[in-house]
Amino acid sequence: MDFFQNGSAGLAEQAAVKTSTVYLVAPNLVMGVAGVREALTSRLPIGKLDSTPVRGSEGEGCFYISIRKNRTKLGVSAKFVISQHSRDEELMKSLMNFFDCGRIERDPRGPAVSFVVTVFSDLNDKIITFFKNYRIEGVKYYDYSDFCKVVGIMKVGGHLTSEGLEEICKIKAEMNSNRILPDTR
Repeated sequence: MDFFQNGSAGLAEQAAVKTSTVYLVAPNLVMGVAGVREALTSRLPIGKLDSTPVRGSEGEGCFYISIRKNRTKLGVSAKFVISQHSRDEELMKSLMNFFDCGRIERDPRGPAVSFVVTVFSDLNDKIITFFKNYRIEGVKYYDYSDFCKVVGIMKVGGHLTSEGLEEICKIKAEMNSNRILPDTR
């Protein structure tokens, strides 16, 4: 899967206009979008990016676990989301094509568009596998790790038991904005 060789040649230009924290990665190279812009404008080679184009979605993406109550029991679902300004819809479509899964959702409250993956097999086989091979840097890694634990519990049907559901609730309670980071001072 090569972002630059499979009909998505404009991805670098699309990414270059982005000034957020989506990362493009080549072996031994991690550069933010500003670095891609610099590489494009100075005509520096950015190399072939094989299956490593997006390595993190720090700040504008999340690994999300939902626990909801229906009439008789609690249900668990998992979701991976990357959101960007609506001007970057083509970038989001490129992600959908790259991962060969997910959907694009527009935010009715404002100019945002999201790449969303909710199908369990896609989360397990594509999203988790990708980030296992190309590790996320920063605090988002902890959310990814917890997300993997929950998906693992769900994979064996643990979310259908009270013990598994309790474990998922504990994990979810410490994810994303609820995460307490150790003091590194």
